[in-house]
Amino acid sequence: MLIRLQEDKAFKLIEAFRSLDSEIPSQTISVFLVVANNENISMSDLAAVAGISQASCSRNVSYLGEINRRHEPGFGLLRATPDPQERRRNLVTLTPKGRKFYEKILKILE
Repeated sequence: MLIRLQEDKAFKLIEAFRSLDSEIPSQTISVFLVVANNENISMSDLAAVAGISQASCSRNVSYLGEINRRHEPGFGLLRATPDPQERRRNLVTLTPKGRKFYEKILKILE
């Protein structure tokens, strides 16, 4: 019964992300979850924690941001802003829409 419950939660979690994009890559899901659990994380730290390259990290943050790298509307879940202490570094945070989506994820996992 416990395995079935966990399986149901896993499927619901996947479906929540698929509601954004039916073909969303798992790498993108990882980036979102790392940011949700580490607000104001630098891009380089995000890449390290997610186990991806800096280029992949930037691409995924853009994909989940306000405007993607093709200058099309994104999902508006993440925001990258310059670090006030180190202008060459960007910090990634959840947007209000991203926080709301994360709360939905947490409810699924309860």
